Amino acid sequence: MELVEKVVELVKYIEFSDDGEHFVLSNELIDITYAGDSDLPIIKEKLNNLVQLMTTELEEARYEELLDRDFETDIWFLI
Repeated sequence: MELVEKVVELVKYIEFSDDGEHFVLSNELIDITYAGDSDLPIIKEKLNNLVQLMTTELEEARYEELLDRDFETDIWFLI
C-alpha cells in the first residue's frame, strides 16, 4: 500500500475536540493500525500536519474550501 493510501485510510481518526473548536487525532489507533510499519513516523507526521491544516482552515473560515480540494494531488503536498 502506498504511503498516501495509508494516510487516507487513517483520516477517519481525525475528530473535533470536545470544545468543537479544533481537530484532534487518536495516535493510539494509528499505532495499532500500523504497528511495525516502517512508514509509521511519516504517517503520523502527515496526519498531524493535516490536523494542523484543518484547524487553521477552520479558524480562518476556509474549511469548506479545503474539503473541496483533492487530497492526493493538492492537500498531500501541503502536509
